[in-house]
Amino acid sequence: MEMDLKERVRLKKAPRTELYSLEPPFPISNFLLELSNGCNHACIFCAHQKMQRKVGRMDKNFAFDIMQQAYDLGTREVGFYATGEPFLIPDLADYV
Repeated sequence: MEMDLKERVRLKKAPRTELYSLEPPFPISNFLLELSNGCNHACIFCAHQKMQRKVGRMDKNFAFDIMQQAYDLGTREVGFYATGEPFLIPDLADYV
């Protein structure tokens, strides 16, 4: 499911009739997976310092299940970040 940059931008800017939908109006070729919301940095641009959630890690089996489902739906890229630092996960190589 290869798509060039112009097509990605066009789909992301496409008019929507509803704010939330089960069918995304954007390519499903990639997604972010937050393996942990813990972070050992203090980047001035990051909202992590304002986070009020309990710090934790995603269950490994659950993460693998999500990645398999995403792959089955056409996803080919996964980013292991959001508000957490993925390098704090000791077995990060297993996810990669």
